[in-house]
This record gives sequence, C-alpha cells and structure tokens, in this order.
Amino acid sequence: MTDPDKADPETQNRAADHRALWLCVLLVAAAVAATWPVLEMGTNDDSSYTYIARHLAETGHIAYNGWTAVILIPQLVWAAGFVKLLGFSFFAVRLSTIVLALLLAAVIYRLGRESGLRPGFAAFAALTTMLSPLTMPSTVSFMSDVPAFFLFAVCLYGAVRAWNAATARAFAGWAVLVASAGFLSGLDRQIYWLAPVLFLPILAWVRRRQGGAAVPGAAWMLVAPAIALSLKWYAAQPYTLKEDIAGGLKGVTASALLHTEALLSGQLIFTLALMLTPVLAGMVAPGLRSVPRWAAAAAIGMVAAVGLAGLHWPQLQSPLMGNVLTHYGAVPVGVVVFGEPVLVLGTAAGEAITMGVVLCCAGGAFAVWSRRDAIRAGLRTDRSPVPIMVLSAVFTAGWVPVVLVRAATSPAIDRYVIPFIALAGIPLLWFFQQHMRGVLSRASWAMLAIFTVYGIAITHDAFAGGRARLEAAEALRRAGVPRTAISAGFEYDILTQLEAVGYVNHYLIGNPKGAYREVHCTDATPWYFEFLPQVQPRYVTSRSHIPGWAGAARPISYTTWLPPARRQIFAEKIPDEVRIGCH
Repeated sequence: MTDPDKADPETQNRAADHRALWLCVLLVAAAVAATWPVLEMGTNDDSSYTYIARHLAETGHIAYNGWTAVILIPQLVWAAGFVKLLGFSFFAVRLSTIVLALLLAAVIYRLGRESGLRPGFAAFAALTTMLSPLTMPSTVSFMSDVPAFFLFAVCLYGAVRAWNAATARAFAGWAVLVASAGFLSGLDRQIYWLAPVLFLPILAWVRRRQGGAAVPGAAWMLVAPAIALSLKWYAAQPYTLKEDIAGGLKGVTASALLHTEALLSGQLIFTLALMLTPVLAGMVAPGLRSVPRWAAAAAIGMVAAVGLAGLHWPQLQSPLMGNVLTHYGAVPVGVVVFGEPVLVLGTAAGEAITMGVVLCCAGGAFAVWSRRDAIRAGLRTDRSPVPIMVLSAVFTAGWVPVVLVRAATSPAIDRYVIPFIALAGIPLLWFFQQHMRGVLSRASWAMLAIFTVYGIAITHDAFAGGRARLEAAEALRRAGVPRTAISAGFEYDILTQLEAVGYVNHYLIGNPKGAYREVHCTDATPWYFEFLPQVQPRYVTSRSHIPGWAGAARPISYTTWLPPARRQIFAEKIPDEVRIGCH
C-alpha cells in the first residue's frame, strides 16, 4: 500500500486540483438548491423561450413566437431533451440551464488554471462569476445568458489551450474546438459569433512560425459562411423580430446619441466593477499603502464626493442599470406592475455600495500601478494570462461597438456583463497571486460570501413571490374567471397571449406580413400590454391592496429571506369604471 505522505508531488497537485474544481461545482449546486427555483411559470423573458422548447419537444420543429431577437437553437435542443426525459414542466426546462451552469463553473475553473492561476485562485474566479447576484437569477432561469456563455467559455478555453499548445496536432484540435463551440455560442446569442470570427485569425497569427496556421484559417472559412446561412435561415422564420437599428436612429441628434452612449458605457463599466468587488476588495489596503499619502487622501476624498453626489443624483446609487439587479430585488419592477414594490436597497445602501465600488477601483488601480514593472516582467513567463488578456481584449473591442449601437434603439441591461466577470477577474486574480499575496485575502472571501448570500436571497425571494402570484391567479381561475381576464405579471400574461393565439403582437415582426396589429391602449395600461392584446384584465394580482379596488380572493402569504420576511399577494377586482388593456 502506498503511503499518502510519500505520494508523488504531481499526484498530490492533481488531487488538489480536482478537489478545488469539485468544490466549485458543489458550491454552485448548493446555492442553486437554496434558491428553491420551483415555479410553474417563467421568469423575466423566458416564458416565451420555454414555450418554444415545449413545442420543439412535442413536434420536432422550432417555432418562434414574436418575443426573441436571439436564435436560441442550442439551448432549445438541449432543453427539449430534458422535456423528453422528464416530461414538460417549467422546472424541467430550468434544470437544463442549471446543469449547464455547473459545467460552466468547471470551465471557468479550468480557464483560470490554464491562465496561470493556482487552484484556490481559479476556484475564486469561478465562484465570483457563478455566485454573483447578477449571475444567480439567470442560472435558475431559461434565459439565454448562461447557455450561450457556457459555449463561449468553451470556445475561449479552446483558444487559450491552442495558444499554449506544444504540438501542431494539439493546436489543430483546439482550433477546431474554437470553431465549433464558437459557432454554437453564436447560434444561441448572435453576438458571440464575434468569438470564432476574431479568435481564429489571432491563433493563425500566433502560430505563423510554428506550423499549423492553416487549420484556424480553414476553420474560419467554414464558420463564416455557416454564420451567414444561419442568419439567412433565422430571418426567414415566421415570428422572429427584425431589429431596425438604422430606422431607430432617424431623428436622433449626434449630441443625444453621444450622451446616451457615454452614459451606457459608464453604467456597464460600473456594473462590471461592482461584480468584481470580491476580487478588488483584497487590493484596497495594499493599494492605498503603495502610493503617497496625498494620493490615498485624494482617493478617499473622491469616494466621499461620490457619496455626497448621490444625495442629489439618485441615479448614482447602485445598482445603476436594472433588469436583474434592481433596488427591489432580482426582477424588473415592471414585470409585476400592480401595487407597491418592497424596497430592498434603500438610499443609504445604494450610496454605500457605490462608494465601496469606487474605493475598491481606486485601491486596485493603485496596486496595479505601483507594481507595473513587475507585472510586465511576469507577463513574459510561461503560464501567464497573456492569451486570455489578448483574446478578451479583442472580443471586447468587437462587443462594445455592437452593444452601443444596438442600445440606441434597444436598452442595454446589466446581465450583458456576466461573461466579463470571468474575463476581467482571471487576470486580476493572477496579478494578486503573483505580485501581492500567495493566498486570497479575508476581505475578498468575506465580500464573496456577502455577494453569494445576497444573490441567493433575492433569487429565492423572486421565486417565492412568483409562486404566490401564480397561486393567487389559480384561485381566481378556480372561481370561474377566464385566464384572459386575469393579469398576474408579465411572465403569466405572456403565456396567456401565447396559448390564445400562438404569438406575441410585436411591432418588429416582419414575417408573416400583417401579423402585427396596431393597438390602442387605455392610459392606465402597463407597458407590456401593447404586446398582449388577448389579455383583457378584470382581475389582477397585486403586491399590495389598491385603494378603491375590491379584494377578489384571500391574500396569499409567502416568506422571504430579506425583510419584510412576511409578504402577501392580493387578488383584486378592477372597478367597472377603470379600463385596462389594449384593443
């Protein structure tokens, strides 16, 4: 029998590697379980995606329904397999994303290890990304963020492995993975087609003197026409959305466009910095100590100035963008439109978060600047993050213009930055590991714990509220109220529309001609009703009792992690003199 104390060092390192990887996967699985994502209704936009996946499982055909501008094919096929195996339910479809999230945690870990991170730091990179309060709500949904990011991460991992490959054969194999995974990632969300289109030429250039450069070139020649054919196929499908960016820019002045793009750029950068706070927190104290006192004092003064500015400009209070992370939890406020929402992050909390992010950024910048010469020398060594830094920079350079131009007509949202948590976090962690400390600081672990608990809490509470809304709506239906006469939030109402006519009445539908019917809405109608004219509500579910409206059923109580822990959903009858809806 082999003495474990005398085991080969390589074997011990491999065992530590496996333990760290499995720890990441198990922690993500535990966090998912803690949210209890059981709800027979969609979350955010994924009700329509789930409807498509169910149709694919039942008929073998993909039928879009007027509420997606992304292609979705890989995740639809993947989810259809779960539906075939488990039978249809929203949880079965949601489970397909959860499995990909666990695999994504492992890929990010391996990406960190290939970029020179030790096991503990690579695990931190994976956990910071997957346990983020921005990522967690998408992990337990059927949104396209996690499935497309998983395929993109595989593509990026293949590109880093190809860059570091020791043989021409290994390089060719990894280049093929870049092409195939990159193509599939774009077949889910089109913007990820930037990855194979940009990565393959870079790999060919890197390999130009070592042989094998023809492989990524040949792969690019296959991927490019495949992308063109996929776009042509998607454009020909009924009930897909045709975004008219050029038309949306008509009449927009250059100054107004510049203001919009500058504001969005700042919001995206700040949101990413907020998500990187667990990484940056450990750099604050060393960073402030590494610069002259006047510079440290100036940074602290800047933090105080940001706090004072937040008193006059509430838009400076975190979170800045909304959609997933809001002041009201993990859902857009407009998804549940009736009644008063519960404020989760008040003014003081929003200002404190903003000030903390600014302080962390300042400390991180000081730490990097003071060690810039050592960093340059370290980047020339083997197993450095140079490949991921170059590839990420090139991808970002292509991604930013696309998002900024599209945002001129369609709002950009916070979950767009999810992939960049790993792309920026891995190089930052390498810097910390190589040039600051060999182990992560307690401040970083503490901040990650806070982020994790908060992300689980807001996700859990969103599902608890969703279950209460669904129960209130079902109580009305048992009382004989038709579904089309009930509004229980966007996720419930869009299914009402789809089950009634099969598609959403969206003005961007170009095929078939005449599918979109112009509507006229009453003044009191919430924003999304113009897309759902089949919903003519006489009853609503509400977060609070609405004065002057009559209760139609007993309130549904539910429990949340965040205060107030006991909440209620009310079923209200709309007064006869109040008209809500679109015709």
